[in-house]
Amino acid sequence: MNRRLYLSICVRGVIVFATAIVCLSALLAMGAPDVAPATSPVKTAATVAATSPTTVAATAASTLRTTATPPPPLFTSGGGKTYVVISVDGSMLSQHGTVVLKRGIDFARSRKAALVVVRIQTPGGLVSVMLGMRDALIECPLPTLSFIHKAYSAGSLLALATDRIYMHPMGHIGDAIPIQLGLGGAQEMQGDLKEKILAPMRKEFATTARYKKHREDLALGMVDLDYEIPGLKPKGQILVLDAPTAVREGLAVKVVETIEEAVADAGLAGATRIDYEPTRADRLASFLSSPLVNMLLIIVVIAAIVIEVKTPGFGLGGIVALVALFLFFWANWYANLAHWLEILLFLSGVGLMIAELSIPGFGVLGVSGLLCILASLFLAMFRFPPQGFEFTYERIGPAVRNMAWALVLGVAALALMAEALRHSRLWQKISLGEEMEAKKGFAGVPDLSQLAGREGTVLTDLRPVGTVVVGGRRLDAVTQGEFLERGTPIKIIRIEGAQVVVEKQG
Repeated sequence: MNRRLYLSICVRGVIVFATAIVCLSALLAMGAPDVAPATSPVKTAATVAATSPTTVAATAASTLRTTATPPPPLFTSGGGKTYVVISVDGSMLSQHGTVVLKRGIDFARSRKAALVVVRIQTPGGLVSVMLGMRDALIECPLPTLSFIHKAYSAGSLLALATDRIYMHPMGHIGDAIPIQLGLGGAQEMQGDLKEKILAPMRKEFATTARYKKHREDLALGMVDLDYEIPGLKPKGQILVLDAPTAVREGLAVKVVETIEEAVADAGLAGATRIDYEPTRADRLASFLSSPLVNMLLIIVVIAAIVIEVKTPGFGLGGIVALVALFLFFWANWYANLAHWLEILLFLSGVGLMIAELSIPGFGVLGVSGLLCILASLFLAMFRFPPQGFEFTYERIGPAVRNMAWALVLGVAALALMAEALRHSRLWQKISLGEEMEAKKGFAGVPDLSQLAGREGTVLTDLRPVGTVVVGGRRLDAVTQGEFLERGTPIKIIRIEGAQVVVEKQG
């Protein structure tokens, strides 16, 4: 297939895919702006640390909570064992938190640690980041314990995703009401938009609490302003629990001063503590897996592939595309987003495109391969929820937006670059700019159609391929299987491209 035609088909495929992604993004994101649980502690007047029961039912509920039996220790001895401490500090607004938490858990497994301790001191963050970190804790094969200084908003979901919760004397947990982030700052959502965002958040908090055997009503009270907990949270107030209240309500096991006290209470007294420190690879992966850099890498891949197709041989475009693809998949694999499925899908796409170049056709293989590659890039930017958890827009939304913008900006950048470089001397030297068109006097295959029905003689034996003479012109010819000796009169029965098919006269 002509390389320019093939390039045209591929670019059209990208444009169609980009249009589909943009439309999907618009439909899914309609009324769903960037959302984050509150990223700062709420006003004191709105918090509920503890409320005296006002009804008989509330008094009974409170009595039941205060008489709950503390859970048994997780371990019987800490002698010769280790535990790993991972710190979650600051706002959860990038993939860095997910990368550090996931790599910290992998580090604990490699050290054969008995326990993972998550020290939480965060005002909250974005829903997409929160879910990624929560998933890492849910899928952790080791027992987990959280030590709470400040676990507001998204931090409260992380605490709920651990097996045991311990509170610092000055610790607080709660206030996970979703808010809308806009140019005017954080704003509370209203109407249908509020319910659209709040419904999946309720499920995330309730399912996480149920999975880890924490109280679902407390989890719902943290995320839903209108949810009422008799004797603790009136309707219309935000639930924030201080350390003594969290223990009294059965959410936290105990109030402790240090992590060592919490670990000892869990049954690992005397165990060796190891603090996980983020590595350079963690920081690099955090940077490369951020939405903006993901989008830029996809743009680079698209541009580099088009340049490679446009230039002869394997050159700079191919090298740049391979490097950008490696960085993209490595960073998202490191951040626990990309897996073997995405890599196999990408390799399948590359195989289909190579097959298209080797087997001329109508572009079906090439376009299919291109779609496989784009799908692999898209899937590598988010991950499916753990078993038992629902798939929500918050997971796919950032990937849809990033892919849409990358394709739109990539095609626009290519158009601008092509216009700027089209007349440059450097581009004319390295590009396949000259086409051998028929109107310029070039002909890849001679036109022999006018010879059909003409008669001639065999010049060399046809066995079944040889040479014939027709009207004084020597032609390579082939029979339909029969052998003809030199001098045999023949007739051209049909022309198939550049192939002349003959048969014996009479």
